[in-house]
Amino acid sequence: MKIIVIAKTAAREDKIESITQPALRLSDYKPQTPVYKVWVKALPVHGKSNVAISKLLANHFKVNASRVRLVAGRASKQKLFDIDIDS
Repeated sequence: MKIIVIAKTAAREDKIESITQPALRLSDYKPQTPVYKVWVKALPVHGKSNVAISKLLANHFKVNASRVRLVAGRASKQKLFDIDIDS
């Protein structure tokens, strides 16, 4: 399952919020793609925030962290993740 994440780094707490009707300009965006706003305490240095987002998503979707993969947006606030929830 692919999801779009809007990342907010250096936040006071780690949390996830589902949002609707995004005004995003991603080439892989499809109307049925779920969009989440994710806040993490980690700073966007050396990929630490991407790792924190991956772990938070894994916990949220109740899957192993190895099943969450960042597809696009490594250095962007708008990211595309692929989560393997099957199996």
